[in-house]
Amino acid sequence: MGKHPTKAANNVYCQARLKAAEFNPRCRSRESAAEYLNISRDSIAEYELDLCKVVPVDKVIIMADGYNAPELLNHYCKNECPIGRDMPTEVKPIELVTLKLLNTLENSEVMRKSLMRIAEDGVISDDERTQFDEIMRYFEKVETTIHDLKLYGDSVRKGE
Repeated sequence: MGKHPTKAANNVYCQARLKAAEFNPRCRSRESAAEYLNISRDSIAEYELDLCKVVPVDKVIIMADGYNAPELLNHYCKNECPIGRDMPTEVKPIELVTLKLLNTLENSEVMRKSLMRIAEDGVISDDERTQFDEIMRYFEKVETTIHDLKLYGDSVRKGE
């Protein structure tokens, strides 16, 4: 294989391996990555060339850990797992995540009070439904932002 793969250039597993190769020479080629990860060279080629329908989850975990690429886990979940399809997959810069989190949390007190008012009688009435839906959308944004922060944190901690 040449220095820059052409068929696999846009493949997330190939990109993660090549990014890891900047810091770990064992990831420069499929052959050495296969030995390093204890995954067959043919399997790595299949994953990088999109020749298999679904990459086995245990192999994704091994590659994510070996390449220090937690975004591979999210990519897998978003594209293969119906449970995780709405989760972010890319590691965003810390300044972007921090600003988004702080901006989102500005409304937390208002949402807390609204939720308390709705929940105090133990029933969500028809006239409270719209407000409850708004609260749920707010917490979904918080959840996504926290996930972004966790993804960034995972990549930093594993890179230490």
